[in-house]
Amino acid sequence: MWTSGAVSGVTVAGDSTGTQGSTSILLKQPSTLTFDDNGFMYVSDQQNNRVQRYPPNSLNGTTVAGHGGGGSSALNGLNNPTGIDVDNNSNLYIADTGNNRLVVWAPNATNGTILINALLIGHMYGVLLAPGSSNQVYLSSQDQHSIYLWTFGASNRA
Repeated sequence: MWTSGAVSGVTVAGDSTGTQGSTSILLKQPSTLTFDDNGFMYVSDQQNNRVQRYPPNSLNGTTVAGHGGGGSSALNGLNNPTGIDVDNNSNLYIADTGNNRLVVWAPNATNGTILINALLIGHMYGVLLAPGSSNQVYLSSQDQHSIYLWTFGASNRA
C-alpha cells in the first residue's frame, strides 16, 4: 500500500521479501484484488488456486474460495483464478481462468456455482460487475483481445 506523499510502500498481503508459499500469510502469484463494503480485501492467489480474504490491517488471510493446492474443475476448487469482484452481499465472482468459467461463491460457501461457461470467450482473465446491474458482468479475454458484457443465463456474449 502506498499512501499519498510516502516514499515507500507497506506490504498488506504476502511476504515483504517476496517469499512465496501457500500458508495463510503467503501468496503465490497474486493477480487481482478487490474490497468489500466492510473493508475486507480479497486476493486471487493464482498459483495456489484459491482466493484469500484479509481483514483490515491483517497480514493473515483466510481461504474463501478454492481449496489451494493443485488446480481443480470440481465446484469446491479453482484452477488458475485471475479476476475477482465482490457484490454488496459479499458474493465473490471469480474468473476461473483454467476452467474457462465464471463462478460465484456465496459468503461461507464450500462450493462455487457456475454462472458462465465461457468457451466462447477464450482465456477469460478479468471480471467486473456491471454498475447498476445485478445480472451482468464485464469479462476480459486475452485470446480475443476484447472486453465483453455478459448477461447471466445468456448463451452468447453481447
